Amino acid sequence: MRNFGNNRHWSLLIFGIVSLAICSSIHAASGLQILSDKELSDTDAQSLFGFSYTSPTDAGNPNPNIGFYRLGMTADLELNANIKKFQLGCGGVNGANGCDIDIDHVRFTGMVNNSTVDGGPSSDFLFRNPFISFAIKNPDSPATRQVVGMQIGFDEAFGKFTAGEPDNYNSQDLSFTYNNDPDKHTGINSLSGDIGLSLINSQIPAMTCATGANASRTGCNLGIPGIPIGNISIDVDAPNMGDNRYNLALGRANTAYLQDVKARYPAELPIATIHVNWLENLKFVHEIIFGQDINGNGQYVEGAGAKDFVLISLSSLGDNVVNNNQFSNPNNLKWQRASNPSEWYSAPRGFSLSAPGVSLGNTTTNTVYIGAEELPAALLGAPVNVGNLDAGLRPVDNCYGNLTFC
Repeated sequence: MRNFGNNRHWSLLIFGIVSLAICSSIHAASGLQILSDKELSDTDAQSLFGFSYTSPTDAGNPNPNIGFYRLGMTADLELNANIKKFQLGCGGVNGANGCDIDIDHVRFTGMVNNSTVDGGPSSDFLFRNPFISFAIKNPDSPATRQVVGMQIGFDEAFGKFTAGEPDNYNSQDLSFTYNNDPDKHTGINSLSGDIGLSLINSQIPAMTCATGANASRTGCNLGIPGIPIGNISIDVDAPNMGDNRYNLALGRANTAYLQDVKARYPAELPIATIHVNWLENLKFVHEIIFGQDINGNGQYVEGAGAKDFVLISLSSLGDNVVNNNQFSNPNNLKWQRASNPSEWYSAPRGFSLSAPGVSLGNTTTNTVYIGAEELPAALLGAPVNVGNLDAGLRPVDNCYGNLTFC
């Protein structure tokens, strides 16, 4: 008998022979037919993994001499997680001024009611069809090609992303008091990326002041009590209101500016549209909703998730300068939307995320004071400028028992 050198080689040979015998037996027993390369290329089928390539010359690719490789998985991933500190892109080429992304006390949960004690641990955030993409410069040149970008994303996401909490938040009974001082809140310290944000079913209690409102709109001048004038309501696609959807480009930002929010007044019997310019510190944003809870029981319904969520995007091109809610450097890397291959969007240098279809829902802010001299002009369309409203957003209780964060 020939000596094959060692037992490992001998074992591998036996394994190969047995495998070939099994495959031959299956082929003979099932009557399977061998397909040519041409027949295989003409066959459509489903697989767990899929691979695609977009070349620099493909129609619509706006990136000069950059190709894109994408490996995707046809699967659902469910995640319930608490992350004490989520930081990306701190220092480095961006300097010492903070991080691209810096968020305290991150929670991924399902569509649980925020007022439910211990409601979060048994609910999962759904990620559908995850993928990883690479942007390759000079892809056809082995000598000069290089990776200039990377993404981890999902075709669809469904659930709640919550972050931080106010310092007066009681995790045992979920009670709180309004506080419009951002230093009294933790959560999103800085954020980079593009956010497509909708405002849904929001209420702003309003009071009028005979002596004029103070600069922060938290009271009346001279300490004189205000007079309640009802609620101002904000919603998506409401009659005489506008769509209240906003495309935000954020570069290491700690605030977001929602210009010309259209609200109805009074909420109970609307007679006017009030225009609001809203500058909000991101620490007040304790909850972001991915998708729509269509049936009201927190369960995913086909197609109800938020499309094209990219959790981590990394680029070495361009910069993170924002002008007019656009990333202004023409050299920024442009990525392709998973759900719409004809749509390309700009991503800043460094780390960022992309959430083009999320919402803030069921918010009720602290009371806003409007001077009596401002009210007639506001009812006629003059904008009311507000800032740093405690929107009543609270994180999901994602710990059992007495734990405040786990």
